[in-house]
Amino acid sequence: MRAFARNRRALRKSGQRVFGNRDFQTCINVLLADVNKAVAAVNRHPKNQFRRRTAIRSLFALIEAYVFGLKRIALVNYSLYRVAFSQADLALLREERYLLKDNGEAFAADGNFPQFLPNLKFSFKAFSKAHGGAFALNTDGLSKLAELLQVRHRITHPKKADDLTISDAHLRLVEDVWKWFSAESVKLMTESLSNRNQPREVEDVVSRINISKSFTLLYANGDVYDFAARKDLFAFITAHRTSRNINRAMALSFRHGEWNIIREGKF
Repeated sequence: MRAFARNRRALRKSGQRVFGNRDFQTCINVLLADVNKAVAAVNRHPKNQFRRRTAIRSLFALIEAYVFGLKRIALVNYSLYRVAFSQADLALLREERYLLKDNGEAFAADGNFPQFLPNLKFSFKAFSKAHGGAFALNTDGLSKLAELLQVRHRITHPKKADDLTISDAHLRLVEDVWKWFSAESVKLMTESLSNRNQPREVEDVVSRINISKSFTLLYANGDVYDFAARKDLFAFITAHRTSRNINRAMALSFRHGEWNIIREGKF
């Protein structure tokens, strides 16, 4: 499994050019490193079952975090650009489900967790749509991903000792799935370097992000700080420079009927 390091570098490099969410980028980089270490351990001790299981778990942790992050970024873009998401799309992006209270009022609740494979396909499509693209996922690797997913389920919820055994054929599946997933992810990032959707009007963006002043700092966790003057924004950034959230934030300006991104992360 020697292709992991090369593909990992390509995926990380392509993602750095697109991800506005620094927290997501940091998470993906950590999980990419985990996958690389796990695969290197298998290469050193190819018959070790613990290392084989760890490689599979690490790969799925990366894929699941990546899928979640694509949906979060799609939601941010929806606040800034005119993206034709349906209400069903938005509910899935937010992982919300709608329930009724005893008094008959509807409310949104967390916990709408779709099935793994449909969720992956939806996240790639939503991310591309949120950037004005029409990305077509190469489905050739989905059957192998589905097969490896069953192996992951077995080692995560074992019913018998044999469920914990990872064969040589399973290892080949790991490599095939990684090659497919990393290639499709790099292709998605490359096609999404710029947003081709029409920007929303300032009033529309302001109402969606819930701000009232000319300069805004939007944290990755959803916290919003707005300021009357640019100097106040950067004074706040300077005062909180040691906070990890600052390096996961987006600074926006809303002036003269337009909005602009001042800076993303790396403050």
